[in-house]
Amino acid sequence: MKDDRFTSDDRHKAACVLAKLFDWWHLDDSEAMTLFENQGIEWSGRERFSLPDNQEVLNRAGELLAIHKKLKILFSMNPELSRVWIKTPNKAFAGVAPLEIILREGAPGISKIRAYIESSRGL
Repeated sequence: MKDDRFTSDDRHKAACVLAKLFDWWHLDDSEAMTLFENQGIEWSGRERFSLPDNQEVLNRAGELLAIHKKLKILFSMNPELSRVWIKTPNKAFAGVAPLEIILREGAPGISKIRAYIESSRGL
């Protein structure tokens, strides 16, 4: 579905921020693409990454950035924890890393991890 609220320039800026986030989290290209389930994303490496005018993709991007923001707040005294948390096995998820849940479950997994972080329990 097309979303007229975001210009091409807005989507380009969001893609640049996401590329930096993928680097921050140490995601490889395969992991980064799986986050969006290849939904019309033009991927020619992180430098030329762009987001389509698609509500599902923009929602995922927003949720991933919200996860990042909350982690930065929660771990403000130790930024390295905000970097590694996404790939660290977590007791709250039966020893599975949050990224594994996101990659396995897609959009519902992203929402699950965001809700967990927003509740700030167990961190």
